[in-house]
Amino acid sequence: MTLQPIRSIVVGTDFSPPAATALGWASAIARAHGASLTLVHAYVKQDHELSPEETRAALAGLAAVETEHGLQVRVEMRDGAAAAVVSAVAKECGADLLVIGSRGRNPISRVFLACSWEAWPMQR
Repeated sequence: MTLQPIRSIVVGTDFSPPAATALGWASAIARAHGASLTLVHAYVKQDHELSPEETRAALAGLAAVETEHGLQVRVEMRDGAAAAVVSAVAKECGADLLVIGSRGRNPISRVFLACSWEAWPMQR
């Protein structure tokens, strides 16, 4: 079995500590493989304390840090549910890897999260 190279990584962020951890892992993998990185944020007004402009600025700040580390970074902010937005961007980019954080869930909710994750196959 031959492993395919990792050229495109999509990482979802909601600016939480678990998302920051996911971004750190995605960044390290991107540097190790010479891959590009796409930062994705699903914006839902009622779930947000930040305005769309503030959110774009926060994403730009994250992208600037990763660019300083030598990565090619793209930013996507779209309206909609996180699962749908991140999945759509990953498919559009032809992502080889999708990285997301997991908020502190109890063991039972992790089982349900894993089941819903299985519903997100990376099909090309």
